[in-house]
Amino acid sequence: MRDGVLCFLRLCRRGAREVADLVCQLSTVADSLAKTMHRHMAREEAEVLPLLMRTLCAAEQRHMVWRILRAMPLRLLERVMPWVAGEAPSRIRAGIQRLRPLFGVG
Repeated sequence: MRDGVLCFLRLCRRGAREVADLVCQLSTVADSLAKTMHRHMAREEAEVLPLLMRTLCAAEQRHMVWRILRAMPLRLLERVMPWVAGEAPSRIRAGIQRLRPLFGVG
């Protein structure tokens, strides 16, 4: 019985090390993904958005934004809209505030 307990404890220690190694690997991958996404978004803001603003008229820009927002899940919109509203001009923020009750947001 004692040998079985010792064997179990060895397995647990080895398992804990393997879990720690996996957590470390996961953390490294998550950091790499975050850096890649940050670089991608910075490039998009610097290159793509100005190009779209020069190329599309205001109505086309509104239509494109509407299509993007319509495709987002509600939970994602809840996280994105404060950021979008924070970057918007004050008259747009006021309009967003007026719409909040329609979406059940106090």
